[in-house]
Amino acid sequence: MAGGANKLFLKEKEQFLKANLIEVNVAARLLITAARFNVDATKAPLASAGRLGRTGLARQITTDDKAAGVFDFDLVKSPTKAQLIKNGRQTEVPMYQLKAWGDKVSDRTAKPDGTVEYRKPKHAHPITAYWVPWNPNSCYSARLGAQADFFFTAAMDGCSLAISSGASPVVTHANYKSKTRPDVASESRTMRHIQQRHADLGVDVAVSLRKSQYVASSAQKQQGINKLVTVVGFRDPATNSWSFYWQRHKVIYGDATIGTHTQHVLTDRLVPLV
Repeated sequence: MAGGANKLFLKEKEQFLKANLIEVNVAARLLITAARFNVDATKAPLASAGRLGRTGLARQITTDDKAAGVFDFDLVKSPTKAQLIKNGRQTEVPMYQLKAWGDKVSDRTAKPDGTVEYRKPKHAHPITAYWVPWNPNSCYSARLGAQADFFFTAAMDGCSLAISSGASPVVTHANYKSKTRPDVASESRTMRHIQQRHADLGVDVAVSLRKSQYVASSAQKQQGINKLVTVVGFRDPATNSWSFYWQRHKVIYGDATIGTHTQHVLTDRLVPLV
């Protein structure tokens, strides 16, 4: 059950990342819709917490579609498991998809006027977290504070991420394409935009996770192999400090016509972002 996974994640934090693979599969617009029409009046205002002005939204992408802020999430167990090579032995670990809270029918109540209300089930444990989305040729930024003790961002397979120093760090997720190869993310161009964004906001770039640190090579992609990164942040309420970690997994795409299945291989479980 998703509630059980959420409760376990909230309790175990870093240990959950060591023992499980999280795939980010968030419907960004549902985050905003669920926050706006939640019957708990404290949730909609939270959706704007952490947002920063001049967030570099891509053309024709509005804050009704994608926005940084504080939202609620669910961890939904996948029917498949990920492979893990540990001490020379292959084992399996559970896989969970991170989704927008509100995906499940039990979270929604249809109204006579055709609208929908979002209501937490009595025993649910949604994960309230800061969220930073992504879009091509844009930066999204959020300033983390005390409104939530967790942080998530969109899955990374070519983007770069930057975090400023301080107790309330600014986190920026960016992806700018090469001007000569518009289908390829340019790390140098992306980092220039990140540096400028943080300078505009009056903060530094203390930590970054760049495309070249994790991405699959062109040869691997031609072989049907991709590498995806999930970034998770935890706030320690006692010290008011944030720590960030990333997981990386390799996706080996199968071919149904020859009877092969897509494989997920967890290669990096709990890597500190420093």
